[in-house]
Amino acid sequence: MYLNLRDADKVIELFDKSQEAGLKPVRSLASSYLEAGLRSENTEIIIHALTKFKEIGQEPHHRVLKLLGNLKHIPDELYVLLRTDFTQYGALMERVRKFEQASFRPAAAGQDKGWGAYDRNYGAKKFNPKKSPKRQLPYSVRKNLVQ
Repeated sequence: MYLNLRDADKVIELFDKSQEAGLKPVRSLASSYLEAGLRSENTEIIIHALTKFKEIGQEPHHRVLKLLGNLKHIPDELYVLLRTDFTQYGALMERVRKFEQASFRPAAAGQDKGWGAYDRNYGAKKFNPKKSPKRQLPYSVRKNLVQ
């Protein structure tokens, strides 16, 4: 009921009181605690709720798992917990974790990369050793090189 009223703090308080009393968490209580953690954007609560799901041997609703799997900036501890113990959705299904390019790097900010000549219209020029000679040498020069 408190979750429907958007009172996430009250849900968290009730869950903590039930844990202090020594009650085993029920799936509905754990899922409301997890959703309250998502609404308050508190990673510690989300991780704690997922460990409670792990203890009772159940999984949260697939909608919540999809939401967690599609987060862009997911903390490492949460990523490992979701990857090892729950059904994988979104970015968790890929073999290798992908990160966004850091915003403090010059390439990400659209500035000169610092090497090679800089062209105002096309950015930094790259040196490609395979394509460095523009034209082939004339036949007479090639013939003299081979001999």
